[in-house]
Amino acid sequence: MAQASAALEEAGFEVQVDRVNSDSVDEGLVIHSDPPGGSSLTRGSTVVLTVSSGPKLGKVPVLVGYAVATADIVQKMRPYSMGSINALVKHGGAASLKDTAAQAEVKNKVMALRKKTTSELNALGYETLPSETNFFMVSIGREIVPVIEEFRKKGVAVGRPFPPMTTHMRVSIGTADEMARFMTAFKEIFPAKSKTTAGV
Repeated sequence: MAQASAALEEAGFEVQVDRVNSDSVDEGLVIHSDPPGGSSLTRGSTVVLTVSSGPKLGKVPVLVGYAVATADIVQKMRPYSMGSINALVKHGGAASLKDTAAQAEVKNKVMALRKKTTSELNALGYETLPSETNFFMVSIGREIVPVIEEFRKKGVAVGRPFPPMTTHMRVSIGTADEMARFMTAFKEIFPAKSKTTAGV
């Protein structure tokens, strides 16, 4: 961006810089100019450079102390809520943020389990989407809603529907035992695909 501005000023133009978020253009690079390059313009005129600020970032909320349960259980818990987290939870959360070794350990476990599980699914002929998070999506080739119930009957909870990807299943990475139970249930619900049908 600095080089573009310098070149325009050297050519006798005023430069106005507008910054916008972009997921496809690296921060600091020019996305486009107004007027576009190659246009005829009177010296002293203003050229607007639209420059990338990089992707839009959001702050992840701290969810320490939040209850995770079915709606009926949450309703039963509500009378005992004080509307804030207790001191033990607060200090435990702060301590965990400082424990970088534990964070690295959990991250490595998640990555290893994600790779193991997706590799097993791929070997069965089911395509998984690339993931850098604690969950992944697997293409199951049928609508997800009844499949969720099939897994529930086997004691395994899988993710809710994610329209428009209603023939994909969201799988969160759990413990090694939980992922093994997921794979057992998956093999019972879905047949292994032959090489001729995989990817169809």
